[in-house]
Amino acid sequence: MKLASRNIKILVLSIGLLVIWALLKWTKFGLGFYFSDLYVHDQLSRLWILGDPLLHDNRFGNHLALHNFFLTPFLAIFTAPFGVPGLFVVHLLIITIGIILYLKHSEPTPFNLWMLFGLFLGPFAYWLFDNRPYGWHPELLYFPLAWILAATIKFKHSKSLFFCALAIILLREDGVILFWTIATFYLIAHRKFHPLSKEVILLSLGCLLIFISGLLLLSFSGDGNSRLGEALQHFQSQPSASLLNLLTAFGQFLLLSLPFMFLYLTQHAMRKWLILMGLSIPIIMAAWISGLHYFPDTYHGMLWQPRIAGLWAVLIAGLVLENHETFILKKKWQVAVGILLLWALQFGLLIGIRNHNLFTMTTDIWKEKAVYTRDPFYDSYKKLAQDAEHHDAVSVPYEYFHLFHRHVIIWPDYPEKKLRSPDYILARDIDSLWHRRYYSGYDSLQIQTGLWLKWCKELAPPQSLTK
Repeated sequence: MKLASRNIKILVLSIGLLVIWALLKWTKFGLGFYFSDLYVHDQLSRLWILGDPLLHDNRFGNHLALHNFFLTPFLAIFTAPFGVPGLFVVHLLIITIGIILYLKHSEPTPFNLWMLFGLFLGPFAYWLFDNRPYGWHPELLYFPLAWILAATIKFKHSKSLFFCALAIILLREDGVILFWTIATFYLIAHRKFHPLSKEVILLSLGCLLIFISGLLLLSFSGDGNSRLGEALQHFQSQPSASLLNLLTAFGQFLLLSLPFMFLYLTQHAMRKWLILMGLSIPIIMAAWISGLHYFPDTYHGMLWQPRIAGLWAVLIAGLVLENHETFILKKKWQVAVGILLLWALQFGLLIGIRNHNLFTMTTDIWKEKAVYTRDPFYDSYKKLAQDAEHHDAVSVPYEYFHLFHRHVIIWPDYPEKKLRSPDYILARDIDSLWHRRYYSGYDSLQIQTGLWLKWCKELAPPQSLTK
């Protein structure tokens, strides 16, 4: 893609910002800041290459009974050679493609700069990318993919549009709702099609068919049980509390969306905002129902990063589709000050609504480093990770997962979900709870294979860490 010289400067600045994101992410990952789901999706993407069943992992077992993560196995291109960092590379690569595509076809107008640096690369976007404490989910890609989808629609890139739409639909079962929302908004708000026109109806029927097929597959794979069914059971047992949760979460979502709303206001596009919000009802309801699975826990509700990423994806796509001809800020200093104010607003909203301070959650890196410095087991575990083959299966305490991300991780407290027997089982005395569960399940492991390896404070780590 050829870019004008002024757009090349913007691209360099954008990539510089992404490099900072990558360094922070790599540092946090290397210090064990992330746990659980990050390793689930890494292993879900690549265990099939090692002969394990497709879309299975050692924590949840069969993911087809939970979600349709059909895009995830394709990420093995990045995770097979790099492990977990491959997921970070995918995320940053998609963001970079979105920036290049947008700059190739857009002038660096004040509005475009405000939207690019203020929203697409702003604190909200970094909060999604950081995604503490879990580290990464496929749904986080909805945000940059929606930006690319809207750009391909606007700039009429039919081939790119097809692949981007396919990626969104395959990403998870609710991806087709996101695609329908953006595509229908374009037809109604920009192409001026009537909501009951043939084009809109055909699009809606096609997307509905895909969505229902995905739900039926989930139900079939889960033997009639699904997270949707569990969520609806929560609603039936506590309807008043569930509805209050919906209203509260929706109000907080609107507050968190104020930075997006401001850009619609500057474009005098409130009518389009209202159309977009009306079309967003299905995806808002999908995010709320997904959160009901955890009810009364509200942290994993509509405002959790993997859920709000899809909601903000709709809003950023709507802005990409705008013509940007009536922006109120004209001078460079006004744009710079506007971006800083937009960043400050996002920082404040994350602290006030999600209790997430991006500054302190970056400076605490050095505290975490001190924890591992005092850990008497860390060096021995690290050496084993270096000596063991990447295809070896290991069961280790959660805080050491990051050392073994290239290996096959067997979750220590979910031995019933394992796809294979571990080659190494590492436990300390403080891990006695899960250690007993494993010992009862593998009491003959030492006799049969000689692969049992137990570490605790009373026993010195073995001199040889080979099998």
